[in-house]
Amino acid sequence: MQDTHQNGAYGLGLAAAIITICGTLFSGPLAFLAVSAIQPQPEWGGPQVYVDNFHPIQSITFYFGFLLVCGSVLMIAYIYYTSQDFRTLLALIFTSIACGLISFNYFTEATFVPALVRNYTPAQDAILTTFAVTNPYSLFWVIEMWGYGFLGLGTLFAAGFFTTRGLEGVTRVLFLANGVVSLAGALYTSIRLEWVLSVAGLVSYGLWNILYLALAVLFLLVVRRRQAMAG
Repeated sequence: MQDTHQNGAYGLGLAAAIITICGTLFSGPLAFLAVSAIQPQPEWGGPQVYVDNFHPIQSITFYFGFLLVCGSVLMIAYIYYTSQDFRTLLALIFTSIACGLISFNYFTEATFVPALVRNYTPAQDAILTTFAVTNPYSLFWVIEMWGYGFLGLGTLFAAGFFTTRGLEGVTRVLFLANGVVSLAGALYTSIRLEWVLSVAGLVSYGLWNILYLALAVLFLLVVRRRQAMAG
């Protein structure tokens, strides 16, 4: 029975890593390229400009974003199940909060905003201004950046699950780095919200995707190595 539970845990960890890798890759760089090639949105010029340049392909990133956040929760769930300590419990709690916040954002952008666009009237301008992702002062960015800030807290508390040597040591550093970077982004956003769509903000977004993709890949390798060592 113990072997069955252990194998199930490894299966959870491997599945979580694969889901996170797919979610990070397809919600970030690949979705950006697809949208840019088919129908990109210009800089924010008001609700009418947003509606005139809207295309369903712009929602694709949010569907894959669900994979990213769900995979992240599953990764931390594997870590907590395996270690059963207070720090990893906190990691699971913070990551679950992040999943709730970010999922609200993605539900809104994938379903609510397209419905507003399809049935647009000037009376909806205030709502579109509040939720349009191209508006640097949108509520979307407040929730998004704080959501990823909580995700950063999750990886900070989970970092101690890994040893300090070799592959696990590098993975530990990436978990810590994601925590620092994500929290710094959330805190800076609370001071200067509009930075998220500046050149610095967009570059930071790209670098974060690379960091998180590397984190998920190394997590996958660590789980596979532990599984092999366990026989």
